[in-house]
Amino acid sequence: MKKLFTEDNIYLLSRLGSLVVIVLLSLSMGFVLISGYKKLYHLRKDRMREDYIDGRKKEIEQNVGGVLEQIKLRRGLAEKRVKAKLQNKVNDVLGIVNAVYERHHGSMPEDELKALLKCVIGSIRFNDGRGRGYAFAIGPDYNVVTHPYASGDVRDYQDGNGLRVVEAFSKLAHGPEGEGFVNYLWGKGPDLDAPKTSPKLAFVKLFKPYDWVVVIGEYLDDMEQDIRDDVVETYRQLTPVDDEGRIFILRLLKRDGSDDQVRVLVDPLRHDLVGEAVSVDELGDDAPYGGKACLARLLGEGEIFVEHWGAAANGSGRPSHRMIYMRYYPDWRWVVGGGFDFAELDKLIEREQAELRREVSEQLFAGFLVFLAFVAIAMLVSLVFCRNIAAIIAAYKERVEERTAKLREEIRVRLEAEDALRRKSVALERSNSELEQFAYVASHDLQEPLRTIYSFAQLLEKRYYEQVDGKGREYLGHITSGALRMNMLIEALLTLARVETRGRTFNATDLGKVFDDAAAKLRKSLEDAGAVVRRTELPTLTVDETQIFQLFQNLITNSVKYNKSKPPELSCEARREGDTWLFCFKDNGIGVGPQYLERVFVVFQRLHTRGEYSGTGIGLALCKKIVQRHGGEIWMRSEGEGKGCEVLFSLPCVPREKEKNGKPTT
Repeated sequence: MKKLFTEDNIYLLSRLGSLVVIVLLSLSMGFVLISGYKKLYHLRKDRMREDYIDGRKKEIEQNVGGVLEQIKLRRGLAEKRVKAKLQNKVNDVLGIVNAVYERHHGSMPEDELKALLKCVIGSIRFNDGRGRGYAFAIGPDYNVVTHPYASGDVRDYQDGNGLRVVEAFSKLAHGPEGEGFVNYLWGKGPDLDAPKTSPKLAFVKLFKPYDWVVVIGEYLDDMEQDIRDDVVETYRQLTPVDDEGRIFILRLLKRDGSDDQVRVLVDPLRHDLVGEAVSVDELGDDAPYGGKACLARLLGEGEIFVEHWGAAANGSGRPSHRMIYMRYYPDWRWVVGGGFDFAELDKLIEREQAELRREVSEQLFAGFLVFLAFVAIAMLVSLVFCRNIAAIIAAYKERVEERTAKLREEIRVRLEAEDALRRKSVALERSNSELEQFAYVASHDLQEPLRTIYSFAQLLEKRYYEQVDGKGREYLGHITSGALRMNMLIEALLTLARVETRGRTFNATDLGKVFDDAAAKLRKSLEDAGAVVRRTELPTLTVDETQIFQLFQNLITNSVKYNKSKPPELSCEARREGDTWLFCFKDNGIGVGPQYLERVFVVFQRLHTRGEYSGTGIGLALCKKIVQRHGGEIWMRSEGEGKGCEVLFSLPCVPREKEKNGKPTT
């Protein structure tokens, strides 16, 4: 024991004791701090999650409610238009009948005049003579004056609810106003005994000279279908890039949902399902609409929220944790819904974690200061034992200063390099920000006024079509077509700009399958044109599959569009030349003059007017940009107009660009 506390060992023992005390205190303090902040983190995380979900739920409810309110508003406005149209038709008929009556009254026997008026009423047709747009008349004794399908006494005719329809017509026409509207249920077609289940609206008015009731009606089903088509078209034009602002509309193929099928009417992120009848059993519970169990709940409750893991709403195949909200609109058997992904919530939680780490660091720094105080005390206590090492410290001091000077120089050089790298990074971020700003302006600030112009032009055309002369209608048509074309040009420019900024990862891809998929998507237009499409064996290359699909689709479309031969023919061949593959698309189309072989790849450079061939003039420019991104080249060959043409492009066997973070870099 005496040897342990020698003069040589006392310095080490004191330092060791001080170190043990400091470590124990530091561990205790760290445990208390970490436990407290861990609890605080979980509390904040739970509160943030609840607030985020509640806010997004209210937002989605408002969006979906807005769709349903718009439907109700449009139904009300459409009914007013139908009433006005029926009233105008009846007034037109009575105008003709009164004119004939005034002309022949007194100069023609009464029986002959009545027969003439019956013939006039019976011969009038609306809707260009198509459909059931006719007028008919009922006499004061409830006998048919003129009707395409009925005759005799029709007093006892009843609708689907038991209403005596003819008595209702007569009572309203002989009332104080002499006219009015009647709602009833009737069958469609000439068979008067057909089931009377279709809602119908009629306008009646009295022809006073002979006490005839003139009637014209219209089925409300036709009006409802126009409204449904208009709503679907409106929401199909919305193009959100992700779940934010997404509205989808489904239609149950049976009112009680017993066949477990829905038709996808609107879904901007699942264009592959739009217009299709989809089996809920095939979708499964991880479907983008929640699956069979969710639809069953919806029919029972009317509206539901569902939180689950499932396939991504945009069809990317990646699992997605999301919340969807759906409401059932029974009048049309529609399911209107929207949703949001929890990815944004995860980002908020990550930011909260960073904030907590900062707070913990500050507290640990304070603890470190306390630690330094303990160290100072320990050093003062052990100072008396450390005098004998002063000489050693002095000897090392010079060496430490020398090493410190070298380290400072190295740090200075490194900081200068990091500063240069930081400036380049800032310049690159600024460039990317400006590009993203351009994309935002193109997709939002420019498209929104165009949609407003287009919508109000359509509204003017619908409401004031009859009040505007031929020139005015022509001008309205120019406004509508011009707005649509401008929207197409903006979308085309945005697509061209996104080739570099929104490109996907290069993966090994069977180009033969991609070609077949592109041809399958264009099957309808190819069949209509009677086109013959052939290809040889195509290789498997490392490419961006989505962009190569767009490249093939554009080239196939051009070969059929710019082709007057019967039938149009297109062949695709590929052969390897060294470290590249050469592809050739050959057709028997209208061909291109040699002076235009390079011009066709320039943006908006068209060789024909829009009246001859539709399009934006950006298809081949987009093809060129896609090929260049893959490290290849594209060009065209043609012997002249009317002799067909060949579009050739090359792709490297191995990508020439190294990948960074999963995407090719230039």
